[in-house]
Parts: sequence; C-alpha cells; structure tokens
Amino acid sequence: MNIEGLLRIRQAALKRKMRGMLIVMNPHPLDSTTFSRIADEYFEVTACEPDPGWDEAIVIDCVALTRGLGHAAGKVMCLAKHVEGRYVTQIVPFVSASAKTRLMAILRAMGKTLEQIGKLVALDKSGVSRHLQGIRSIPDSKLSKDELECWFEAYGIDSGAVVDDANREASTSEDEATGDGANDAAKVVAGKQRMVRIDRKGRNKKDRKTR
Repeated sequence: MNIEGLLRIRQAALKRKMRGMLIVMNPHPLDSTTFSRIADEYFEVTACEPDPGWDEAIVIDCVALTRGLGHAAGKVMCLAKHVEGRYVTQIVPFVSASAKTRLMAILRAMGKTLEQIGKLVALDKSGVSRHLQGIRSIPDSKLSKDELECWFEAYGIDSGAVVDDANREASTSEDEATGDGANDAAKVVAGKQRMVRIDRKGRNKKDRKTR
C-alpha cells in the first residue's frame, strides 16, 4: 500500500477544501485486459491526531485488513513525518483517533491503575474509564525509553512520577508480604505458647492428684 500517495491525495483535498474518494478496481478475473465495472474493495481514510514526534497520521479502515489482521477491527494507523525532504512512515495497530486516549492505553498496558493514570493525565477515575471503554488493549506498548519520554514531555508528565508509582507499588507489595510473614510468625509463637500453657496445666493437675 502506497501510504505516501494516500497522504498526498489527502493534502491536495485539504488544500482545495474538498473530500476525496478513491475507488480501486482490479482486472476482471477471467479477462485481464478488461476491468470489472464493480469496485471489489472499498476503504476509508480519515485523519487523526499523530503520536508525539510525528507530523501527521491517518487511519485506514478496510475490510481486507480485517482478514489480514485477524481481528474484527480492520483498521491501522499510519504515522508520517518529513525527514530530509522525504516521507518517513510507520504503520501501527489502531487503538484510538485520540492521542491522549492512546497515551492512557499505553499507561494501562504498563500496569498503571485508573487512579494513577488519572493523576498523570489530569482526569478522575471515571473519566479515564470512559476513555478506555471499548478501547483495544495493548498487550505490550513496545515503546523505547526515548519514545515514552516523548509522550510524557508532550503531555507535561513527569517521568519520575511514573517511576515513583512503580517503586511505591513494589514497596507496598513488599510491605504486605513482610506483614503477612510477621503475622504468620506471630501465629506460630502464639500457638506454641498456648500449647505450653495447656501442658503446664496438665502437669499441675497430675501433681495435685498424686498428693
């Protein structure tokens, strides 16, 4: 698929304040010299917010992509930017047309809770939940440290706060584990003390009978 061609068609349409429709027809299966009068494929191209570090983005919705990608949403997002006078493009799975929602999906994939995400993006828990409702999950964000920094910088997020959250969670888990261990040890000690008391009472009772 010629992504650069689609981007140039879109730019030409925007310049003329028009909308473009591209119809693709393949040669007739029985006669390659003629073309079918019916379009055998249809796809929709719409603009969306690009990821930080990219100039523009488009979403391609195509029935054929549904089969190729193996899931119900036959969509991909194409990112583009100009580098030294030429287009550099990247195709990624479609998550949302909103860059902020994609950021929340990334944070969710990193293991952040709804409350933690809300603090980072200035939303309450219910707001985060509404944004992520129905959003395709990201099993692994696969973003490098530099790419994450780019996201955080674009949305004014202190990367140290994200690390602090992770450290706090680890510390809490460790404290809970330690607390459980301490409780278990206390139970063992209490049990032994109870057995000692029962044994002592038994010996005292036996001594009294002997006397």
